Amino acid sequence: MYKFFLILISFSAYTHAWWDTGHALVCDEAYKRLSPEIQKKVDELIEGRFDNYGAACIWPDEVKAIERPETRPWHYVNLPRGKVKVTKAYCPEDGCLLSAYFEQLEILKIGDHVSRQEALGYVGHFIADVHQPLHIGYGFDRGGNDLVLTLNNKERTNMHMIWDGYIIDYAYKNYDQKTIDEFINKTISEMTQADLTKDFYAWATESRLLALSKGVGYKIFIDDGPNHFYSRRKNLDDTYLETQVPVVLEQIAKAINRLVFTLENTL
Repeated sequence: MYKFFLILISFSAYTHAWWDTGHALVCDEAYKRLSPEIQKKVDELIEGRFDNYGAACIWPDEVKAIERPETRPWHYVNLPRGKVKVTKAYCPEDGCLLSAYFEQLEILKIGDHVSRQEALGYVGHFIADVHQPLHIGYGFDRGGNDLVLTLNNKERTNMHMIWDGYIIDYAYKNYDQKTIDEFINKTISEMTQADLTKDFYAWATESRLLALSKGVGYKIFIDDGPNHFYSRRKNLDDTYLETQVPVVLEQIAKAINRLVFTLENTL
């Protein structure tokens, strides 16, 4: 049964949110919060293939491009305009983040050793992905990947990349380690049992609401142009990054704690 382990942890080894180091952050820090019994089960599964749980959670991104291209759609789910509540009805035939998560969770419970080994990485990876708001975006701009922006009127990027890494990178450059650690630990300590026991669809809906919020500005950007599509490159500056730092840190904290809860109740 899940037990809450509140420990002050350091995140100094990581510099981005949902890029490789971010997936390692979520999974490695979740591992530290697991009970000794579940830690042992994780160790037994990854032994001989991955150096640590963080490496296992990076692996799904490493294989999706060439080795297993059929898994590319597994990392996101797109909803049409006007839709907020995430349900399995939005998964296409080739799958999406929702179907992939539940499939891998079931494999983690009853699969053979190699399949469970991979499923362990997938489950951690997908829990991180579902907490990145732009992974629950629109299809026509590929979750913000086609929403081209400049950062501080200089660097060319896009809305998805801003949320995948630029915001947390800004946080580590502008805040001391203690401040970041305390914020994440405080968020975890304030999470209720209800926050943890919400299902994956509810977590995805939370991220969808966040993506469409005025503060994030994703909906504002895409609606500002002909046919409700962007018509020119937009610019974001450090003020935007600063405003979103607590939002991203809260999402990371939720992902860590919900992964702990999931593994404690699955392995």
